[in-house]
Parts: sequence; structure tokens; C-alpha cells
Amino acid sequence: MSRNSLRLPCPSGYRQRVESLIADRLQLDSAQSITKLRQLFLRRDDLVALPVTRDGVPVGRVLARDLLAQTPLDATIASVMREGCQTVPRTRTVDEMLRDLADGALAVDSTGLLVVDERGRYLGRIEAATLIRVLASGKESEGKDDRLRTLTGGLPGQRVLLQRARELLEARSLFVVASLDIRGFNAFNDRYGYQRGDGVIRFVSDLLREHFDPALDFAAYLGGDNFVVLLRSIDWFERCEALLQACEAQAPGFYDAEDRRRGGIEQYDHLGERRFTPIFTLSIGVTQVEPGRFRDQHSLLKSARDLKVRAANGGGGAIFVEGLSGQAMAGVFGMVRH
Repeated sequence: MSRNSLRLPCPSGYRQRVESLIADRLQLDSAQSITKLRQLFLRRDDLVALPVTRDGVPVGRVLARDLLAQTPLDATIASVMREGCQTVPRTRTVDEMLRDLADGALAVDSTGLLVVDERGRYLGRIEAATLIRVLASGKESEGKDDRLRTLTGGLPGQRVLLQRARELLEARSLFVVASLDIRGFNAFNDRYGYQRGDGVIRFVSDLLREHFDPALDFAAYLGGDNFVVLLRSIDWFERCEALLQACEAQAPGFYDAEDRRRGGIEQYDHLGERRFTPIFTLSIGVTQVEPGRFRDQHSLLKSARDLKVRAANGGGGAIFVEGLSGQAMAGVFGMVRH
């Protein structure tokens, strides 16, 4: 590894292709003169180096400091080129690329990383600054996931959830997504404080573990009062019903005696008006997933979130189910209230 190379530790969870990180597609042909290139480097002080290709295949790089030194105007790019460059196939995921960097199998030089196709032809470059931002984002995400996992007693966070949803979509599996939130949770936090609020989050997390099959179903916590479960159990609807009933039966125990007696919390809002919030309940939005229905895991989870909002708007303790067809795992439609 050269002294200009960069070694990076590696987060996980980046499943998109490296091609998505391409910053630009600038390249130089080894047979070109340096006149236009010199002008380009003078105009773009952000350019440190550019890749050189021969017949479309990367063969080296030209550094701005080399070119702007005492170089004859009639010189060719080949005469100032430094041979060798770091390439990565377009088929690699960002996760795999970062692991290669961490293991020393790949290094980042002043040109960044060059993305190539299956024939080794140049597609574009990934800047070193981009890799550092991805790394920093990944470490922040991992740290947040670790904190949330501790709060919930082990439930994974959004990063792992998206990865699992993508795997199920790619496998063309038939499953449902249940998006849950705790209706009345904000009022509970305002009344009793975040420490007791954390106890409610842990309580719901425990309910998810009790009511869903870990061999088939996958529960995750997204922060706030938001949970998502990927369900492959055939009796998923009955499990959701039992979850709501268990929450309804045990939730009053989190309140002080006076609030239990009145069935909720009376507070003044920011406008000075008295508001009553019933004892917290769960709202669940469920969407059916069949092969080809969703473009990716992000659109899938957005659909589930939208349904959760509709369930919450209908009142607490509700399941709103949409997207079921004749081939679905259960024939349940519309709003079910408890």
C-alpha cells in the first residue's frame, strides 16, 4: 500500500452497489496532449487527480501537482502518468467494498476508487471524501442501533430491518409487514418522564418477542414509539390481535392510581387548553407483500407507515389491513377495532 493510500475500518449494512457512489465520469486518454488537461486542473481546484484510460480500461492516474509543475506543453498524458490505480467491480456492494478496504485488499489513492464494468472498462470514480462520509454515517448508524438495541432488550434497528426486508424481496417471498406505534405515548412521556417512557418501550418490545415466532418473523425498533415486524407466520393476524389484547390488559399498570381511575391523562396543551389522552394502546398498519408489488424495501416500509397512520387516525387498539389478495396468507380486509 502506498503512503498516499487510505485504510478504513468498516461498518456493515450498505447493500447498494458501488456504482451508486460515483462522483463523476471524468477520464483521460493516455494519448492526449496535456494542454486541455492543464486548463481543466486550473479551473477545478477541487480536482486532485484524474484516472487515465487506454481503450476504455484504467491504466494509471495523473496528479494535478505533477501536471502543473514544469511540464512541457507538448508532452503527452502518458509522460506524466503514474501507473497503477485502484479499481472495484460495479457488481460489488458498498458493504463489500468497505470490508475490502478494512482488510487491506483495497486501498484508496488520490484518484479515489475507480468503478469498472465486467470487462474492466471505466465507469466512473468514487472520491475518497465520499468513502469517509459513508464510513462516518455507518458508524453513527451502528452506534444508534446499539443504543436502541439496549433499550429494547435486543431488537435490531432500521439498518438491519432494511437489509432483512431486501433479502425477502429479492427471494420473492410472500410475507406481510406490520408497522406499529404506541398511541398516547407522547402524553405518557410528558406526564411521567423519559425513564418511565423507556419502560413502555421495553414492555412493547417484550410483547413482540412473546407474540411472534422468531423462526419466521422479524421485529425491529426504529426509535421513538415506532416498531416494524416482518411476518411470515400463517396466523399473523391472530398474533397481532393477541398483541393488542395483551397491551390493552397490561398498559394501565404503567399509570399512577389517579390516571388509572380516570382511564388516561389530563393535561394542558401548548395553547393552554385541557386535553385528555386515554391509556396508551397500539395501532398497527399491515401491508401484504407479493412478488413485484414493491420497487424496493424503502417503498415497502413507507406503505406500512402510511397504513399505520390510518390505523392511528381511526383510534387506538386498531389494525388496518390493506393489499391482501386471493393468494394472501389470510383473508382479512379493512379495519378491525377492539
